Amino acid sequence: MNAPLCIEGRIVIDPRQRYTRSQERPVCHLHVLLTRREEAAPTVVEVILFDEDALRCSRDLKMGARVLIEGDAWRSDHDHGDGDEEEGANDAVVVFVTVTRLVFLDLENQQSA
Repeated sequence: MNAPLCIEGRIVIDPRQRYTRSQERPVCHLHVLLTRREEAAPTVVEVILFDEDALRCSRDLKMGARVLIEGDAWRSDHDHGDGDEEEGANDAVVVFVTVTRLVFLDLENQQSA
């Protein structure tokens, strides 16, 4: 099931840009520390962008930059299956997001995609 998602936070590592092997599409990986209102464990989300968004992010964002990402999310539960006896001990939740809006909050002209 798809659900709307809004992520606001700071980039914790300089964005990494690469190209896909088969299609030569630009890809950029962002690691965003979520902004929290209440005391909670820090959460870092990896966001992967393609094409023009990837080029813009790798060119214009650096560690510490604030971003707002909106999109449609869906999740997938993965079992790492390493033989651990305790049920659920190695389960991970992966959330996939189709980005519909990306705002660079620290830039004066408030660029958005």
